[in-house]
Amino acid sequence: MAYIPAGIRSDIVRRLGRQGFRELASFIAAGPDGRDAVYEREVLEEVDLDEFIFVSSLANEGSLYRPFLIRCLEAGNTTAQYVEGLRLAVKLGPSRHSLDLMKGAEEYVVYAMFAYGVFSICAGNYEEGMESMYVLINRLGWLDSVVQIGDTVMAQISDIEPPMTGNYNATYRFPDGDVPNCIYFACNADDVCFDCISYWYSRRVRHMC
Repeated sequence: MAYIPAGIRSDIVRRLGRQGFRELASFIAAGPDGRDAVYEREVLEEVDLDEFIFVSSLANEGSLYRPFLIRCLEAGNTTAQYVEGLRLAVKLGPSRHSLDLMKGAEEYVVYAMFAYGVFSICAGNYEEGMESMYVLINRLGWLDSVVQIGDTVMAQISDIEPPMTGNYNATYRFPDGDVPNCIYFACNADDVCFDCISYWYSRRVRHMC
């Protein structure tokens, strides 16, 4: 690959990376020049890491792909911020760092807004969490869309393999006065409405983690 001018090589790598991080494997395997091109900040910042969202266990410690994720995180890749923030929140429990990572990805990763909302509630930051959920609900407008996002986040949490050790038992806060009345006569964890979606999903996260 040495015969390819560096500028052209970088542009090729960046374009391929936008199609998915696995497209870069051949450049890494080709030798130092290809590897260096892949590890350029601009490439790592823009590379498509959507597979990490839907197969979240790729981010776990011991994963073959985790070192690459961390490089992307250090380069400012927003998907990497979300995935690592979610992993930390699931595995280690309440922390400002994990929430900040998810918060930083909200504008670009729709799942980040939901995850930030429910984990904030679980971490004792009720007002912050509800504000994020209200913004998401108002942005999407359709209950089915919000539920689909919520169920996807739950699947991501499961794939990360939560410890189920009660990490959020001491911090979970959903004020009694704000618990929606519908949970007593109409809704449940598998059949939610706009009023109770934050309540049920935050309880599920508390139970899982």
